[in-house]
Amino acid sequence: MRSDAREGAGVPVAIVGGGFSGTMLAAELARRGVSSVLFEGMGREGRGTAYSTIEPAHLLNVPAAKMSAWAGDPEHFQRVVEEAGGMGKDFAERRAFGRYLRGILDDAVASGMVEVVQARALSARRERTGWRINVEGGGEVEHN
Repeated sequence: MRSDAREGAGVPVAIVGGGFSGTMLAAELARRGVSSVLFEGMGREGRGTAYSTIEPAHLLNVPAAKMSAWAGDPEHFQRVVEEAGGMGKDFAERRAFGRYLRGILDDAVASGMVEVVQARALSARRERTGWRINVEGGGEVEHN
């Protein structure tokens, strides 16, 4: 698991935090053929704090048509909303965007390029062939 697989001399990728940024980094790396391990200790993989609400009154602050997670596909989230019966001009529920992001993460995991560790990363130390990440509760994850 190297960040520069073409040259074979990259750095293993560990991502701490499974909110929007961590999810999209893992998904983008997976699309590029780079493996990663995503650490999320709050049980909010793919949603993070911002999109893990269950309250339907919590809406996005911009229309669905402007919320795609993929820069190269600006209508991606809009299509998801429209498939569910909404419109691109709608201010979708935050929890709907959370489900959308979780789906992106699920696809990345299904690709075999992303591993999710449901634990809070506390520290990391470089080893000869990769990293050893200490997690809450005293465990360790080795990532090469």
